[in-house]
Amino acid sequence: MGLNENTKNNYFLKGSIDMIKKTVEVVITKEIEVEIDETKFDDKFMKEFNKHFYKMPTIEDHIKNLAEMKAREIYSGYNYFEGYGNLTHMNIKLCETREDVDSNFVD
Repeated sequence: MGLNENTKNNYFLKGSIDMIKKTVEVVITKEIEVEIDETKFDDKFMKEFNKHFYKMPTIEDHIKNLAEMKAREIYSGYNYFEGYGNLTHMNIKLCETREDVDSNFVD
C-alpha cells in the first residue's frame, strides 16, 4: 500500500516533535572593485545600451551597475554580463574585495 503526501508527513511526524519557526533578516555587504576601459564606453555603446536595456547616462552609472550585478551574481557564464558581453573583451575587471554578513531575528 503506497503512502500519499499527507500520510507520509504524518508517518514521519508521529510522536512529540517541537518545531520552531523564525524569520531571519540576513544583510550581506560586499565591496566590489571595478576597473574599466573608458574608451569602450563611447557614444555608440552608451546609445545602444540605453536603447536596448535601460537608461544609464554616465560611466559612473555603469560602474555601479556592474558592481551590483557582480554582487548579486546576475550574469551568464563565467565572464558574460548581459548588456556588456564578455568582460575580457570590454576590458572590465571586477573583484570582490570584502564580504560581511550579519543576521538578526525579525520576530
